[in-house]
This record gives sequence, C-alpha cells and structure tokens, in this order.
Amino acid sequence: MKSNLHFDASGTLGVFEFQELPFTPVRFFWIFGTPDDHGRAGHGHKVCSQFIFSQQGEIEIAVINPEGQSTAETLRPGDSFYLPPMHWLDLVKFSQKSVLGVLASHPYDRDEYIESKLEFERLTSST
Repeated sequence: MKSNLHFDASGTLGVFEFQELPFTPVRFFWIFGTPDDHGRAGHGHKVCSQFIFSQQGEIEIAVINPEGQSTAETLRPGDSFYLPPMHWLDLVKFSQKSVLGVLASHPYDRDEYIESKLEFERLTSST
C-alpha cells in the first residue's frame, strides 16, 4: 500500500486514509536517529497487526511469514508494508536521517511479543 504524497514548492505532504487499512489503529510510534546501516526489531507479535511506513529515508526490512517464506523490501518515503500478527520482522538497515512510522492495532503489551526466532518457529509450526 502506498500513501498519497503531494509535492509542491513548500514541501511534501504525506496522507494515509485509515479506512483503507486492514485494522483500526490504536497506537502510533516512530523510530528515528538509528545509526546508518544499523538494524532494529528482530521480533514478532502474537496478536498485534502493524502497518509500517517510511516517512523519510530508506529502510530495508525482512519479514518471515508463518509458513517460513521470507520477503525483503526497501521502504522509501511513501512506501508501506502491512505486517499481520505471527510474522517475524527485522528492520535490517536505516539510511541516514530515516524515519519509520508504525500504526499498531493494539496498545503496547510486552507479553504478546515473540522474542526469539526459536519461539516464532515453535509457534508457527502448528499453524
């Protein structure tokens, strides 16, 4: 899904229409200031869906679905990725001054995180 980007002499305006999302967002957070070529995440969620998008810069992501299939993408400003529950996410690399926005379907709950790939494989092997 792409956001609508509108460019003019005064800058760029990015827009998401929430009715197009597969869930109603209840939380928004953003990640910035990540050192160049440095990664983050390395976890999954049991119940939370997320919609991740580049607000600035490029962010390389890698996702593993419950069947073990991998997807790698580079998000550029306006690009987004829908991350359902029970998917593993690695934010592989951030470009200089990048900003990643995340819309989440649930409030923060550390107990619903999947912290290790071994746990992820155990939980998804029964699906």
